[in-house]
Amino acid sequence: MHNRVPSANVFRDPVLTQYLLDELYYVATSEIERKFAKINVVVGLESRGFLLGPALALRLNCSFIPIRKAGKLPGPCFSYNYELEYGNSVVEIQKDVLKPDDNVVLFDDVLATGGSLEAGIKLAQMFGVLAWEACVDLVNLSGAKVLFSLLYMELKNLPGRK
Repeated sequence: MHNRVPSANVFRDPVLTQYLLDELYYVATSEIERKFAKINVVVGLESRGFLLGPALALRLNCSFIPIRKAGKLPGPCFSYNYELEYGNSVVEIQKDVLKPDDNVVLFDDVLATGGSLEAGIKLAQMFGVLAWEACVDLVNLSGAKVLFSLLYMELKNLPGRK
């Protein structure tokens, strides 16, 4: 795929959207579950993690939990402050949504600097869970190097794309 993943055009084409979801499901079941354990929670980072994360959770027959920017979720939350390439940001997760024995996939659409995904991992770790992520990686950015010890995937060259 080109510069933005997923592009709006992915969602205009139901065949391409299904292919993208099939690839995410394949990685979740063949790579993550084969090496670790059955996934029972998908955690999506705001905001594009909300587009494919719930669909992946439905395919996996598990829960979807959002991580949002500060002040957007009701009730008590855990917060994490992280650096962006252009400043700082704070993300939150509700305090009662995960358990230590959950097997979590963190879903973020872009791995640029790795900051938001690292924040998601730190928030999941506050519950004592082991976290793995499925991530669509923008090519030629440094985030993969920052998170080299974590599982991630790169989706590109999907059918119909140059």
